[in-house]
Amino acid sequence: MNIYIIIIIIVFNLIVIYLIFKRNKSSYEKIIKPIKELLFFDFALISFIMAIILFDQYGLNKKLTEKRVELVIELLTELKKQEGFGAYPRIKEKDMGKFSFYYEKNMAKKASREKFFVDWIHKPIVMESNDLINGFKKVREVINNPIMPLSIVDKSQFLIASGGIGGSKLNDSPELLYIYFTSEGNKEYIETKAKHWVFSNNNRCTLLEFLQKFDDLFIACEDWINKHSDIDVELNLRGI
Repeated sequence: MNIYIIIIIIVFNLIVIYLIFKRNKSSYEKIIKPIKELLFFDFALISFIMAIILFDQYGLNKKLTEKRVELVIELLTELKKQEGFGAYPRIKEKDMGKFSFYYEKNMAKKASREKFFVDWIHKPIVMESNDLINGFKKVREVINNPIMPLSIVDKSQFLIASGGIGGSKLNDSPELLYIYFTSEGNKEYIETKAKHWVFSNNNRCTLLEFLQKFDDLFIACEDWINKHSDIDVELNLRGI
């Protein structure tokens, strides 16, 4: 960007000097005076450009980027602090056991390789909206920060409850995975057998697709940090 500005200034100067010589071939004084004025103008313009470059490099823009890097790392930290989520597979309203996931990178790939998950990885999921809200409350507080990169905000939209379809509609799918995110959600499932659970509008998908959304979020965070941070570190995005 900066080199293009310099090239434009040089070309502009050459054009102006050419026009000055062309119009004032016979008068030395008429040539020198406008050229001096042009040089003074160039000096002021170059000083202004250098001030902008230095301000951008050492001023607020750098500090803002550092804050944003810290914010993205905070988001990853909050995700890693989560308990994970559990799932109750049910066939025709009969419980078929229970399994759990921890938030980490490559969740979809790992689940696809596990023999226990193979039969359920492509089944639709249902959830309880309030449980989703409570489970990711702290995560959303970080995401809602005004300086959070929009590319990461976009990848985190699935963590926002957006209503859904429940009741008799759930019976149209004989095989379902009931997802919970908190111990309260687990208790609510056991006590009510998912009476108020729904196909979430922004998570009406299979278990594999849901896990992929987490993978995409982790990757978006990692890519943004690598692109905007000079610190060469390997992020710990593995589960425990």
